[in-house]
Amino acid sequence: MYRDEYLKNDDVSSFIKWLLPRLDMEGSFKHSYIDRRSGKTWACNSIYNAYQQYRWNFSYSDENNVFQSGCSYAENAAALDDLRNKLRQAYLNNDADLLCRLSCMVLEWGGVSNWNADWCINNSGKLVSFYREGVEALNPSVADDRGPFPKRFNSGMTKIYSLLLDDFIIYDGRVGAALGHLAVSYCQDRGLNSIPTLISFPWSPGKEANPANPKKRNPSRGNLQIEPLSSPEEHACWNLRASWLLNELARQSSKFSRLNEPLRALEAALFMIGYDLGGQVQLRASAPVKAGHKTDKIKYPFITHGKGHRFRVDCNSDNESITFSYPVKENGKQRADDTFTLSEIERITGYLKEHFEGRSFPLANDVQRLGNNNEKAGLGMAIRALPQKVSKAQAASYLGPYLEKVRVFKLIVPRPARWRLLVEPGEAVRMVKSFHDET
Repeated sequence: MYRDEYLKNDDVSSFIKWLLPRLDMEGSFKHSYIDRRSGKTWACNSIYNAYQQYRWNFSYSDENNVFQSGCSYAENAAALDDLRNKLRQAYLNNDADLLCRLSCMVLEWGGVSNWNADWCINNSGKLVSFYREGVEALNPSVADDRGPFPKRFNSGMTKIYSLLLDDFIIYDGRVGAALGHLAVSYCQDRGLNSIPTLISFPWSPGKEANPANPKKRNPSRGNLQIEPLSSPEEHACWNLRASWLLNELARQSSKFSRLNEPLRALEAALFMIGYDLGGQVQLRASAPVKAGHKTDKIKYPFITHGKGHRFRVDCNSDNESITFSYPVKENGKQRADDTFTLSEIERITGYLKEHFEGRSFPLANDVQRLGNNNEKAGLGMAIRALPQKVSKAQAASYLGPYLEKVRVFKLIVPRPARWRLLVEPGEAVRMVKSFHDET
């Protein structure tokens, strides 16, 4: 099915007619939730009003290693416009190295560097041809929603293709949740017993800073059920359909159509709405997971460089701290949780800045030398100097890979681990908070 056929479908055209007044008219669409990080209530009274309240804390280092950051819609739009122009030029020039660097900047902007940046770097020589296939398959003006689609497509790739292609949106977990929520609301309003296939927009769960009070992303209600995304091909297909739908909505909207980039603004509105669909989900107690079980990779997504120990990190916005937790080992033992306040993170990075002045630093967490306070300067001693006990200082082997993923550190040598500090201590705290926000 191509764009015109999709938009002329009775179910789709009916959904568009139902949605249009809810885009612009004040009081036509009301939604609210508690922002998990700030603890404040976010609310909108129309979809356009959601765009007006857009916020996304971004940061990345550009091709000249100049640090870029911002939060407002205007700041994000300017950053994306710059990245789009440079990314397209590198793509047209077949400049693989620059294309790889710019791709990593886009991923860093979107907070989805984990695993995506490594993939780009490892496949830098093939990126031009890989993107060429994707651009041909996903171009909204000529693409077929039956595919074929790129084999790799996820929350990182949707951001890159949204810049390489015209009229192609970012379809992440938040946008998918918002579209699904609107589709379910439409069906309830029209008294439908099931969701029409072509507007059953799938969703995906988000990263949770507070697993005890997770954000609701599943838009399903009663008999109106929407399944989560299950494959890269399905993600690409629905990204294409959502792009067709939102382009048509933005074109017909009296308010969005007046903006410089109507489609990007409408996407931003859905991004804000989809942060949390409301309500609180009760978590079911689960049986302990044995060490080495395949679900360890899901529950404990981080891994140390030395011995490959898995761990997870959760952010508590109430007391501004991050907690490291660990799975049960094969011998039945389990390391106690380690908690760092954001103030401690600032002091640790301040120590590293003072002692290394941009040079690389070691892990430096030998238990005996830490106990004697004669370990060499490094990450372990930065924790010990807070001051903290030796056991917490040894958590350096976990803190290092975590701050590496947050892009506060850059890995220089994996074994024995050495990193370089990339940002100022105060900026490190902001980046930790942003990392635990949603994509």
